Formats: sequence, structure tokens, C-alpha cells
Amino acid sequence: MDRNETYVIFKEGHGFTRKVLKNGFGHIQILVCDGFNWILIDPTFTQLDWYILPLVASGDPFKEHVPDGKIIKMKRSPVQKKLWVGKIGILSCVLVARYYLGIHRSILTPYRLYKFILRHELGEEYGRKIWS
Repeated sequence: MDRNETYVIFKEGHGFTRKVLKNGFGHIQILVCDGFNWILIDPTFTQLDWYILPLVASGDPFKEHVPDGKIIKMKRSPVQKKLWVGKIGILSCVLVARYYLGIHRSILTPYRLYKFILRHELGEEYGRKIWS
């Protein structure tokens, strides 16, 4: 597994995001592998959660740890700018995902980020079965 491979997971939102955002695109999580464990980054409005998940015997982390959602596999670009100090913005899962992925565009919703990644061929969409 390449350390620059990143899996961006688009999931259904909770609470008010379910009512406001497009169905299936209410929240973003990021899944990366450091070679020993899977690391799930789960940003919310109030906190940034990191979960260290053990490698699963089947080699498919999505079956156990991410049972639903759309998944995009992409190469992560190294962050070239410092965090946007002084800019006004809402701390959200989209902002954290954009920063982690090295995307410096004004994108506010998970669905727009999803379309941006596919339109600019930064990643490819995956089905539920990833490894054969």
C-alpha cells in the first residue's frame, strides 16, 4: 500500500446536515494506511477525531470499519500552504478534507468536493469491492 493513497468516504449526514445537504453527501471521512494500521480521520463542526483501526485479516477495511458511503481512492498531494490563518471560514469536514488532500479551492459542501475530485481526475470512484 502506497502511503500517499487516500480513501475519501462520503456518507449520509446527521441532524441538520441531513436536511440541508444532498442525500448521501452529508459528511466526509478520510481513511489512510500507514503500513501498520488504518487511520480514520473524522472531522466534525466541534472536533477532529482520529481513530486508529487495526489491519483486518481480509485486507478490506471498508467491510468492517466503513459499512456505507461512496468511496473515492486518490493520491494525496503534499500540503503546500500553511493552514489558512486569518481567513474567515467554517470549520467543517469539507475544510479539513480539502486541506488534507491539498485542494485549495473554495468548496463548501461534500457533494461539490466529490464532483471536483472526479471532474479534475484527482481520484477514481470505487465500488464496495476494492481488492480482488
